[in-house]
Amino acid sequence: MALLKKAVHLIGPALFIFIFLRFIDLNILLKTFKTVSAKYLLLSLLFNTLFISGKIYRLHFLLNRSDIKVKFSYLSRIYSYSFLLGQMSNLLVADISSLGILFMEQKNKLRISNIFIISKIADFITILSIFFICLAINYHVLNVHIDFRKVASVLLIFVFVVIVLVYLLKSRFLVFAEDLLLAIRSLILPVIIFTSAIYIFYAATALSNATAFNVFIPLSFLLLVNTLGNLITVLPISVSGIGTRDLAFIFLMNFVNVSSEKALALSSIGYIVIPVFAICLIYIFSLVASKYEDCHNC
Repeated sequence: MALLKKAVHLIGPALFIFIFLRFIDLNILLKTFKTVSAKYLLLSLLFNTLFISGKIYRLHFLLNRSDIKVKFSYLSRIYSYSFLLGQMSNLLVADISSLGILFMEQKNKLRISNIFIISKIADFITILSIFFICLAINYHVLNVHIDFRKVASVLLIFVFVVIVLVYLLKSRFLVFAEDLLLAIRSLILPVIIFTSAIYIFYAATALSNATAFNVFIPLSFLLLVNTLGNLITVLPISVSGIGTRDLAFIFLMNFVNVSSEKALALSSIGYIVIPVFAICLIYIFSLVASKYEDCHNC
């Protein structure tokens, strides 16, 4: 079983090697990076830092609203550790590690779990909503290349499997469902407000990355590709979505005449390089803020 899990995680890296050998011209890729706009990459870094900071602040607000007192600087450090761990594995590991650290410090573990679940549900619904809205807008472009009847069949099978799994595991979750629903009812308004504001920076980051590489395509198509990238990154079949996400970027970007090299560059910069730099800035800020808080309390 352990060997099978390791084999599954190698799907992504194996796909990345295949992509590099099959679709990428190294000289063109190097030229793509040489001609990138540093100004727009810095702008992307700023927007991505605000995006991640917004997600941390949302979590901080919801925890404090639920009488779980955690300093923003401390929560930022936890999020930074977990984020970097997630970059080396997957997002599920990042979330579990964040919860694990908070569990050691706090008593009300169920309430903390509910807040993390609510935040993740909000992110998932937002990403999924943007994806389907952009899919509808760009249907005429995609319909030429994709047989949506086959896609619909695959989605129906996936939804059926999810429903079956939920039904089989419902007895385990019913115990916690009531508390979770109560938490959702009490926190739904601030979650909607924070999440709506946060994802403005998400769109600005995607647009800045594209502009940095001289990729000028409709924002709806850009967000379609990026949200699909997010959904693929969650799948536990790769390290931080490497390979699987890159293939999706190349596949879709080719429909709007964006080269495979630029698509790969956008995937790598947007999901690995910029977020890692952003989280490092947030971590440095959290250390400075922590020292200031300590001095202020002296």
